[in-house]
Amino acid sequence: MTASAYDVGDVVDAVVGPVAHGGHFVARVPAGEREIVVFVRHALPDEKVRVRITEVDSSFLRGDAIEVLEASPHRVGAPCPLAHPDGCGGCDFQHVAVPHQRVLKGAVLREQLQRLAGVDRDVVVEAVPVPGRPDDGLGWRTRMQYVPLPHGARGLRKHRSHDVVPVEDCPIEAADVRVTEVGEHSQRLTSHEVITESVLGRRFEVAADGFWQVHPEAPRVLVEAVLDALRPNEGERAVDLFAGVGLFSAFLASAVGSSGSVLSVEGDRRASELAAANLAAYPWVEVRQGRVDRVLHHLTRRVGATSDVVV
Repeated sequence: MTASAYDVGDVVDAVVGPVAHGGHFVARVPAGEREIVVFVRHALPDEKVRVRITEVDSSFLRGDAIEVLEASPHRVGAPCPLAHPDGCGGCDFQHVAVPHQRVLKGAVLREQLQRLAGVDRDVVVEAVPVPGRPDDGLGWRTRMQYVPLPHGARGLRKHRSHDVVPVEDCPIEAADVRVTEVGEHSQRLTSHEVITESVLGRRFEVAADGFWQVHPEAPRVLVEAVLDALRPNEGERAVDLFAGVGLFSAFLASAVGSSGSVLSVEGDRRASELAAANLAAYPWVEVRQGRVDRVLHHLTRRVGATSDVVV
């Protein structure tokens, strides 16, 4: 008896296990003489919940916790009225107290490091406060993609679905959010439109529909972490892979100076074009556009043996 023993819409009780990558929690439910894994949303470890099956795969199930039979002490009321089964699919942890959200995220990263890299390391996820806001996990997301609805309304999609839930106010949206509307009749921001971002006194041009960290303090925190970990020195040769619009490359360039060098490699053509513009003040930076593995294949001798710092 396998996952095919269940149909979408079936309801089963389960005791929830550890957190998994993607905002789910692992539980096991009976399948004949054995058990099968079900990835459960809206739950917490050690809770006993009633699960409605939402998806049946050949080797596992997906489901939503529609009723909590035995609650975790870390469960709280979700601040968003749409954070529930069959609601908005944008948030996975709003039913979890913010300090424990960080514990769960640390557990996910710890498991990934161990499973993929064989590295056993405790991971502590620290708060990155939004200036002027309480540490409540809200009001931080600076980019949002809404689906336009009739009469000027807007919505967000359900989890793993094209169905749209109308949204009046999103609690995680930042006060200075940049909104993109996506839909058949919407005017979407394009890569020709450019946004200027500022990090530690440096300005970066970013495509309006391109990648940039959505938390307002994330670029600064990441730059400081990279510089603190690598401590690049004057005259060194640095390589920045998957470099985007040159965020790390710019700070590496300042650190190694004109007696050093930086190779900035990015696959996305538009991001690489913007990186060249963002890094124009540093002639010792070489910007290469192309798939990272292919670029490195052609530069193996130069990059592999002679680089001092790699991001």
